[in-house]
Amino acid sequence: MRKLPIFVGLVLAISVLRAQTASIQDCIGAIPVCQKIYVESQSPVGRGNFDEVNPDFNCMQVESNSIWYTFTVNTSGNFGFLLTPMNLADDYDWALFNLTDASCSDLYTDPSLIVSCNAAGGGTCNGQTGADGKTNFSVQGAGCGANSPNFEFGRTPYNALIPVKAQNTYALVVSNWTGSKNGYTIDFGVSSDIGIFDEEAPYGENAGLEQECDGGSLELQFSEFVQCASVDGSDFELKGPGGPYTLAVESPDCSAGGNFSKTFFLNITPPLRDTGTYELRILSNRGSEILDLCGNAALEQSLLLPIDALDVPADLGDDVTFLCEGEILNLSVGAIGAQVLWNDNSTDPNRSFNVAGTYAVQISTACGTDTDTVSMSYVSTAPTANLGPDLEACPGEEILLSAFGEAATYRWQDNSKESALLVRESGNYGVTITNACGEASDEVTIFYQPALQLDLGRDTFLCDTERIRIAVESTAKAYRWQDGSTLPDYAVEGPGIYILQAFNDCESIADTLVVRPCQVCEIQAPNVFSPNADGNNDRLAFFSNCTVLSFQLKVFSRWGELLFESSDPTLTWDGRHRGEDSPSGTYVWFVSWEGLENGQPRSFAQSGSVALIR
Repeated sequence: MRKLPIFVGLVLAISVLRAQTASIQDCIGAIPVCQKIYVESQSPVGRGNFDEVNPDFNCMQVESNSIWYTFTVNTSGNFGFLLTPMNLADDYDWALFNLTDASCSDLYTDPSLIVSCNAAGGGTCNGQTGADGKTNFSVQGAGCGANSPNFEFGRTPYNALIPVKAQNTYALVVSNWTGSKNGYTIDFGVSSDIGIFDEEAPYGENAGLEQECDGGSLELQFSEFVQCASVDGSDFELKGPGGPYTLAVESPDCSAGGNFSKTFFLNITPPLRDTGTYELRILSNRGSEILDLCGNAALEQSLLLPIDALDVPADLGDDVTFLCEGEILNLSVGAIGAQVLWNDNSTDPNRSFNVAGTYAVQISTACGTDTDTVSMSYVSTAPTANLGPDLEACPGEEILLSAFGEAATYRWQDNSKESALLVRESGNYGVTITNACGEASDEVTIFYQPALQLDLGRDTFLCDTERIRIAVESTAKAYRWQDGSTLPDYAVEGPGIYILQAFNDCESIADTLVVRPCQVCEIQAPNVFSPNADGNNDRLAFFSNCTVLSFQLKVFSRWGELLFESSDPTLTWDGRHRGEDSPSGTYVWFVSWEGLENGQPRSFAQSGSVALIR
């Protein structure tokens, strides 16, 4: 079985990667060759995330069900390998690319990167394939048995051994044309004399400023690819003029989704200012190790960096500086190798000033010229802070708290920095005022009174023997009833309209309670009616002094026959039964109903008689 790779990845341009995940089916995800035999027990499906085989100049024509491998040569010589399918009827194609001075993103557009290719298949060309020296051909296209193998036609599944150079990096793609999942074994032992199985420790090959004159970043090139996950700022130390320095590591290849790279950038804090010789140390055994593709750890190493030109900024600090009277403004600019010139023609990098005014300096190095200016003024007194006494505020009121200090800065409890703060809610508020002569602080508590609320309850009824006592709950400070009473409690002894006003320092509100006399609900009906269509007393109608919620009427003859019934109090009897006039006489009625008495529903049942006269 092949050893599982610690990581996968090759260099690919950021614009091409677009945050794709590294896959062994892409050049960027190539498996590092760190052992002689690899066994792929199951061939993958598909061709990965990127188009890397161009049919216009690659004998494979298409990448199908592929896996990529990568290795770096330690000794110049001839490279070879042998691939044996688990099923000898399967047809595998392959191509080898030189990526020493290129990246995976170049494969589709640069035919010169192909160093050997074999797509022969069919007939006796299925099964075992590779570059083992059995033929003299380095390119064999599709088919089998052609007299002159070339880009389009193939003769055998074997290519010539491939001349390779020390320190060159190569990528091999194996394509499963048959599409079976049987897998294969690949033997890199044919190349054992050129040292492709890496046992060498990686080392820093060269380092220098990422951009000339820019002291903010170093570019470090390793001798071979190293794992992105094994590199961080703690693996390096920078010593030299200035400092101490903190280093943060980044790599475009790693940031773009690859898992290893040769090129890393060390961002320096603070940036280098002084020319001179710096020492970049690659550390080991500090809790982590820098590892190459095959897990070899980098040894401790020192790289000397002579830097003779830096772009040194002229920086005098804030454009305007305030000092307390009697203080001195000390300014220091420049760096080793820089020329300093002040507006009074002084060339001293360290200056002291005790007179208010504007001071300018020019810094010149081999990388250019920069200027800066500062204006200095004096402050006469320290600030004082007074936000006034604690306050009570009315609902909706806005309070503006103001602070002032000569040439001062302000910091409120919410970290706002204006000289005033607008308050709209209860809380503790504080400010610290600072200037060149000192600082002062003050606090104030602001309480917003709650909005007044008053509720005397629902209107009600009062019967003769009842009494009502109103107990008011409110945040008011004073009360006044309709009769001039000023207590919050009030005794209601009879029907009437009761009005209460409530007051505090901010507002006044009022509420009204209507107390009605006690109700006794009843149904009234006439004792005689004459249905003769003269418009006077023509129907048996019922009336109530209360709101009727439900109603059921039945009218009977003297012999108990049901003559009329209704559940609608407005639907009255016209003295007829089955379309015929009922004779004059006495009739009995029964009513069951529900009425609203004193605001509460109550059920009633009444009966009576009525005389019908014609």
